[in-house]
Amino acid sequence: KKQVRLVRTFLQSRERGFSRVEQMLMGAGKTTVVGPLLVTVCSDGHTLVCLVAPMALLEMSRNVMRRCFSAVITKPVFTLRFSRSADPLSKLKERYENLKEKLDACSKRMGVLVTSPTAIKSVVIKFTEHLVDAVKVPRPVKSMLLELATNL
Repeated sequence: KKQVRLVRTFLQSRERGFSRVEQMLMGAGKTTVVGPLLVTVCSDGHTLVCLVAPMALLEMSRNVMRRCFSAVITKPVFTLRFSRSADPLSKLKERYENLKEKLDACSKRMGVLVTSPTAIKSVVIKFTEHLVDAVKVPRPVKSMLLELATNL
């Protein structure tokens, strides 16, 4: 009952254009009930649905999503792994094009993207680094922007 109420609260926030974060106790059904219900309702072919789980729970969360969406209602489960390791400039465009294709495919195929906070933060920081380099930002401003991105 509490899980259904929580799903409705999330959906009302979504309708109003707001993000929402809720905390639930361990074992209360976040991964096995609330997550799959939200994925089912929100994955519409236009919206990127993303389940963010701590690294320690990433594999379990991905396996739960795969089990939930492999029989009656089928949905692809994508995984976003991203590292800030230095890419040669020649591979940078290809790396971002591959990421965009993966995110677009997940959205269009009404799937769910499973990732970790670390991967999301790495994408933001790497994007900020390349953006700052591309527009030739002065060194003090560059340092400030990278510090901001790192402290998100």
